[in-house]
Formats: sequence, structure tokens, C-alpha cells
Amino acid sequence: MKINKNWAINNAMPIFFIGFFISLADSLIGRYIYIGWVIMLFSFYLMYLSKEKK
Repeated sequence: MKINKNWAINNAMPIFFIGFFISLADSLIGRYIYIGWVIMLFSFYLMYLSKEKK
């Protein structure tokens, strides 16, 4: 599955919240808190790219 780069850059906030909710659901899904943190850090990079693009 290929993610369109422009789509990911334009929708960085929903990606952040997906990672945020994954990291909050630590008690529900176990050790996946680190995956949520990685997704949130990646979304900050996408936000940086979107500001640089403008």
C-alpha cells in the first residue's frame, strides 16, 4: 500500500491524533504505546513539511 505523500502532509493532524489515541490505549492494547509515540513524532515531521511547503 503506497501512501500519497501530499495526502499525508495535508492531513498531519488526524495522523497525530491516531498516534495519540494509540498511546493512550496502552491498557487496552498492551505494548503498542511506543508505536503511538512514533506515529506522533512522524506527524510532527509532516507538520514541519507542510509549513515549509507554504
